[in-house]
Amino acid sequence: MNESDHTIRELFKISEERERKTNCQRAAIFGAIFMMIGVCLDMVVYPELLQQLLVNRVITTVLLLTFAMLCGFIKNNSLMRLVAHTIAMIPIVSIALMIFHTDGVASHYYGGLNLVLVGATLLLRWNTFDSAVNVLLCLFMYTFAVYRHDYELEIGWEEPFIRTYFIFVTGAIATTATYFYNISRFREFCLSKEVATSNKKLRHINRKLAENNAELESANNKLKEQGSLLVQSEKLSSLGRMSAGIVHEVNNPLNYSKIAIHTLKSFKSSISEDERDDYMEVISDAEEGLVRVIGIITDLRSFTRGDTAAMDYINVAAFVESARKLSSSTLADIEVDIDIDPALQIEGNERQLCQLLINFFQNAIRAIEVKEAKWGPFQGKLSLKAESGVDGVSLVMRDNGCGISAEDINRIFEPFFTKNDVGEGMGLGLSICHRILDQHRAKIDVNSVVDEFTEFKIRFRS
Repeated sequence: MNESDHTIRELFKISEERERKTNCQRAAIFGAIFMMIGVCLDMVVYPELLQQLLVNRVITTVLLLTFAMLCGFIKNNSLMRLVAHTIAMIPIVSIALMIFHTDGVASHYYGGLNLVLVGATLLLRWNTFDSAVNVLLCLFMYTFAVYRHDYELEIGWEEPFIRTYFIFVTGAIATTATYFYNISRFREFCLSKEVATSNKKLRHINRKLAENNAELESANNKLKEQGSLLVQSEKLSSLGRMSAGIVHEVNNPLNYSKIAIHTLKSFKSSISEDERDDYMEVISDAEEGLVRVIGIITDLRSFTRGDTAAMDYINVAAFVESARKLSSSTLADIEVDIDIDPALQIEGNERQLCQLLINFFQNAIRAIEVKEAKWGPFQGKLSLKAESGVDGVSLVMRDNGCGISAEDINRIFEPFFTKNDVGEGMGLGLSICHRILDQHRAKIDVNSVVDEFTEFKIRFRS
């Protein structure tokens, strides 16, 4: 027998001993009930001995119920085994006494011994040895009762032999049945253990499969995301090359146009006074359009080639004020609240950061205009404040414009992403801002509620 078989048999033995206690209680209660039901048999067969037999049955019932209660307190397995034999012997002794007090070998109660043997086999967790011992004790008690009752009578040996034979056959059948029943129970126990082990392995496999599926799904999602990023990168690369070509080709004509406008301004004195104002208005409109085109070209150049301007320690309040002054014409109708410590400094490029704030100002103005078109006139507000902490300086900008929807908030820094109408912007402003922040190793958080506010928080490292 290998170690695994030995372990299984030990576990089976423990299981049988655990069940024996419960089965002993059931057998004792079952025996007590049928012992009292037997009073009906006494009334029919031996009415003259009813009182004597009743006392026997009551004592037997009390003993059986007492041992049924004791089973709940017994912890020792050997003692429990002895109690099991005692529970079987109590009705055997009781029936043997009934045989002795009635007709001996002719008593009808000998059939009760057969019932006890069968009941003990069915209800108690006998092993084969215990069952055989129980049969021998039963035969002994029956032989003793018959002998004590009939030893002075002259009876033949045939009738005692026949009845003893049937008790022996019943006992042999019960013992054999116990043997095969134990084998069947052991096989069932082994199968249950195999099923439990298989179920445990299956649960482990299912758990691993679920983990693998989750990993595969995560990897698949990453591949899809990386594929999308590669496609987007390729698009941006193509757009960058195209934009660079456009900037190069358009830049020279723009310079010619600037020279032409400057030349046209010099002819102002040669225009009659009646037409001079109209002439200058036309020149001004042309110049304004040219400035807009130059701004677009500048944005494209910054986007396609980046900017590696030198860094230096700059005053935060100073570049914020510069950006405000440059945007003063567009901020005329907006309430601007600036709360910045005049001594606060960060490391950066003042021109780039000024450009960054101007872009944010323009977006805030646009958001307020959109909200005003939707809900009607209201007071637009824009606030800027700086916070100095252990990790560096944070610049917080907040407006009460139309806000940014949840689906757009993660895309606002993508190049060429815009919600404006055609002709109102190319969607490069915030993309350029993001590039400027990357060059400054700064992080930005965006918080927004549609139709209520948008807040940008920039964290500059110390």
